[in-house]
Amino acid sequence: MAPGSGESPSVFCTTAEGDAVCLYVCQDSGIAGLLPEVKDCLTAAVNEYYLATGEPPVITSGYRTLHHCAALMADFDREQLEQLYCRHGYPSYIRDLVAAREAKGSPLTADEAYDILRRREEGYISWHLAGGAVDFRLPQANPELLRDCLERHGFRVLDETEAGVPCWHATKTGLTPRVIRE
Repeated sequence: MAPGSGESPSVFCTTAEGDAVCLYVCQDSGIAGLLPEVKDCLTAAVNEYYLATGEPPVITSGYRTLHHCAALMADFDREQLEQLYCRHGYPSYIRDLVAAREAKGSPLTADEAYDILRRREEGYISWHLAGGAVDFRLPQANPELLRDCLERHGFRVLDETEAGVPCWHATKTGLTPRVIRE
């Protein structure tokens, strides 16, 4: 999710001359927790973008714990949950989150959402949990070029702005899903 513009970014990678090629505004653990193959392909993609535009893209989120994911999901309404997590069916944990929210009559707390996600019967929730995805802040100088660069280096890019989340979600393709229940 896109943090506020007042945050001070850190450098993800640089050119040989020390110029910042890509920045991040998420926690350091969000970058450290990315899988090595994700970091390698991401570095290649953002270098290609930077060389073409001179603009360092900004990563707003990388690896997340299940509790962090639950905190984000707790704030989503039914429509957002369905748009973001029901692209390939309707998982029971989404039904459970929606039902709990409707029964409560207000958004869930992070702990309430976490309990539901931890007990879920099926599936992974997000590639962020496995270190296989990053989110980018928008707008970029040339958004289509960034998308092309990411796709050329093995990422599938989803525009989450349609669901009210101001970012692009880039998932490394070819990874094996794992269920994380921390």
